[in-house]
Amino acid sequence: MNETVEEREYKVLEIVSGEEAISQRKIASKLGFSLGLTNLIIKNLMRKGYIKIVGLNRKKVKYILTPKGFKEKARKSSKYILKTIREFLKYKDRIQRFIFRIYEDGIRNVEIRGSGELVEVLKIVLRSIELDGLNYKIFEEKREAVIIFDGKEVKLHELVSGKEEVWN
Repeated sequence: MNETVEEREYKVLEIVSGEEAISQRKIASKLGFSLGLTNLIIKNLMRKGYIKIVGLNRKKVKYILTPKGFKEKARKSSKYILKTIREFLKYKDRIQRFIFRIYEDGIRNVEIRGSGELVEVLKIVLRSIELDGLNYKIFEEKREAVIIFDGKEVKLHELVSGKEEVWN
């Protein structure tokens, strides 16, 4: 999922509000952003009046959220949470439809291998549906999450992306 400017700004606001004094380099490292991108985001947040800089000494600065910045962080938090919930529900629906489809095709034994958020969503789906005779085993492994059935392997990220061809 590509992050929007607003999501990146939210992440920087989140870090700045929780740290006493933090460098742009450390913010960039924590978020996996380039130093240049981090600098650009901070400049934009300053221009918008969401953060200000206080010099601690000649080499160290502290970023402080302004009242306007706290309000914006709360707004972005709410928006971010709602987007995350929508994504979760979309992924849950796609995984559930896939499980029902392979069950209708006579598949009763399923293996899940991998780890991450999509495996967690799959676990929620499997616990919430009752299909007679459906057997599944989950192998938490450090690898890309897949569902294996009837000699086929389907990558979970492709399944939730809406690619119908993974079903065939």
